[in-house]
Amino acid sequence: MPFSTISTVQLQPARPITTDLISALYNRDEDLNARVGSIADINISNPSFEVLSGTNPANWTITLFTGGTYSVDTSIVAHGGKSLKFTHPGGAGNGGGQGESDLFPVTTSIKYVVGHQIYNTVVGVRNKVLIRPYDKNLTTLPDSTYYDTLSSAHGTGVYADVYATYTPPSSARFVKVIPQGGTTDTDPGALANIYFDNITMKPKTIKSVTGGSYIIIESTARRGTKDPTYIKLKEQKINLLGSIKIHYEAAYGGDVLGGVGGGYFQIWRNGSAIGTETTLAANGTGVSTAALVFTTISTVISGWKPDDLVQIYAHRSTGANNEAAVKNMRLQVANPWEAGYHEDY
Repeated sequence: MPFSTISTVQLQPARPITTDLISALYNRDEDLNARVGSIADINISNPSFEVLSGTNPANWTITLFTGGTYSVDTSIVAHGGKSLKFTHPGGAGNGGGQGESDLFPVTTSIKYVVGHQIYNTVVGVRNKVLIRPYDKNLTTLPDSTYYDTLSSAHGTGVYADVYATYTPPSSARFVKVIPQGGTTDTDPGALANIYFDNITMKPKTIKSVTGGSYIIIESTARRGTKDPTYIKLKEQKINLLGSIKIHYEAAYGGDVLGGVGGGYFQIWRNGSAIGTETTLAANGTGVSTAALVFTTISTVISGWKPDDLVQIYAHRSTGANNEAAVKNMRLQVANPWEAGYHEDY
């Protein structure tokens, strides 16, 4: 039910209780119930489609794509007792549909974590979730697509949890969240059912941390350089305050007989060197750089704040064909700052 305004005239002492007043009170109560998911931090009204207006989910506007259908489902759910189901019939140009949440206010000075749970019945269907911002005059600003993925990325027959960080544009004062199940630009090749549940958007929590053994971000890929000056090989953006333990593996050496020179490695923050420089002697004399022997390096560095970049830089000394390489970068804390969730950059 939509929120109903009650005038001061309706609340005057000794004024009769009318059906209009009862209806307004009922609508306000239904609207409050629709807004309650986790009452402390969910902005989206009716986030798991528990409250209906007739047969439609309250506080959501449903639009169907060509050939598509939808329903509020009670059999395949992840949160509460209902989910929003779209059906793509298959075939080029066809689709399922989308839901559009009511407007809700945002603050541009903070980041938000946007999340949903999604269930697919076939591989090959494409789904999206858009965020549509509005300025103070309710003028539409460009959409942001925080989720655009084929169902094959999550598998079928099971709910997948999806989270992303969203920063509203500087002029945004309100947003809508728009899940799209079965877009028209992709043919799944068969009838496909898509279920959305527990669509949330909440201010991103920032906690103080200390370095420890819990891995919050990991980047395993091997990166190397043969440059004689410092080159950035690894970079991760963080959302925390305090100190973190930075772990990585490093190696230097390669194709020059005799293993001349050394490799230099250092932690940087936002483009400036902050950690102690580590020097590794050449190893793997006269062998290919693929055969380098890696050494583990760990250090705890303090003073981190949200949006800082944790970077690893490296360079070679002599030997034009020698390589300084790093891999298996891990950022670790003693107290997980947001259990079950981390960001990869």
